[in-house]
Amino acid sequence: MAAHQVWQGEFPYLDFFYVQMPLLPYLYSFISHSGFDSLFEGRAISMLLTLFMGLLLFSFSKKMTGDTKIPLFLFFLFSFNGLILTWNSVVKTYAFSNLFAFLSFIFYSRVFLCAKIRSVDFFLSGIFIGLALNCRSVFFLIFLAQAVMILLLFKSRLFSLARFLAGAISSSLLSLYLFLKNPDSFVFNNFTYHQLWGKEIIQMGLLGKIYTFAKFLFYPQNLLIMILATLTILFLATKKGDKKSILEKDRVYLTAFVFSVIILVGYFLATPTQLQYYHQALPYLLVLSIPGLSRLKDFSAKRKFILCGICAFYLLCLIPYLLIFIFTIREKDKDFRIDQVRKVVEVVKENSTEKEMILTDWPGYAVLAKRIVVQGTETCGQDVSHLLTEEQWKRFKIIDKGKMKDIIENKKVRLIVMGFGTYRYLNDLIRENYYLLKKTGGAEVFMKR
Repeated sequence: MAAHQVWQGEFPYLDFFYVQMPLLPYLYSFISHSGFDSLFEGRAISMLLTLFMGLLLFSFSKKMTGDTKIPLFLFFLFSFNGLILTWNSVVKTYAFSNLFAFLSFIFYSRVFLCAKIRSVDFFLSGIFIGLALNCRSVFFLIFLAQAVMILLLFKSRLFSLARFLAGAISSSLLSLYLFLKNPDSFVFNNFTYHQLWGKEIIQMGLLGKIYTFAKFLFYPQNLLIMILATLTILFLATKKGDKKSILEKDRVYLTAFVFSVIILVGYFLATPTQLQYYHQALPYLLVLSIPGLSRLKDFSAKRKFILCGICAFYLLCLIPYLLIFIFTIREKDKDFRIDQVRKVVEVVKENSTEKEMILTDWPGYAVLAKRIVVQGTETCGQDVSHLLTEEQWKRFKIIDKGKMKDIIENKKVRLIVMGFGTYRYLNDLIRENYYLLKKTGGAEVFMKR
């Protein structure tokens, strides 16, 4: 829906409430008007971006190792990781931000791997980390870390930093514009809202964070990658190589270590933290695994069954993700099966026109039906509206309870679609002024009396 609003010429934060960095709606805007097809087009884009990222990982690791066996194994670990398959293939911030950040890492690493330092690599690294953080704000921490490392590790530090900053700023002009136009809204949408939602709505505390992080660390697929990455750290800590070696590949591994630690710690500190967030560290943990994989390859050279056993075990550990996200469905997600949502969308299309507004507690119904929604309900925000003041409702473009009641009492919309539970407090008022037209699964479509 945010992409659809952008396609109509509106701006995030200024014209509608949006709880992420602003770039993603622009990247998806060209498909947002396709109705139900946009769902599949968006996922196809995410799939292609993920495949391209896997190929980049293969190509980069091949340059690092000089052979194809380890890069193929890394590609295997990346492509069949449960978190990558299930969360990098959806229409969210992950596919684009992961790709942009990894491209920034590659160009930054080229500075160590190439015989001659090229200033264009700093500029390109800056451009891509800027694009990444403009999709997902956690990468701002990576941006700061890169800037500090440039100052500490390179002789022409100011010149290199200037190129890096020029790249990051040039790809962040949209965010800078939106921030300068309304700093309060920019900060609230990207930070304060998430803190309110996590602490007051989800009510996630420290134990919840620890439990979620532990699920990531000890899921067998991720644990294998963590073990390989840890072997590399131990190898680097005890290595007594020459200075040239330390200045080249080892610094790439240390950069991958810094990237992965910042992402893991950043998401742990965030409220709320969710399991899928941590998968964004996996590409760097895989790069960090290269020396550990080299040791494993040498050890299993005459013991092929070890490597085959690891691969088979890794694939078996994918089964829970396939069961949860593809072959079965979680109880809390059952109302959002594709066939279920399609039925609701058809009812909306049959009983309204494209120029008529509808009121819905989940904007997905509206954008998939090519319908417009009541201002203030375009994305989300109503879940924390009771924690805000009237002045904040207006400033952040969130509809308040008074306006909601006025719309329903005066029947200002023909259709109301409920299915997400955000407006439970309006159930009685809705039934006084609207009749139940259709109930499909957990969704109810009401027509005004």
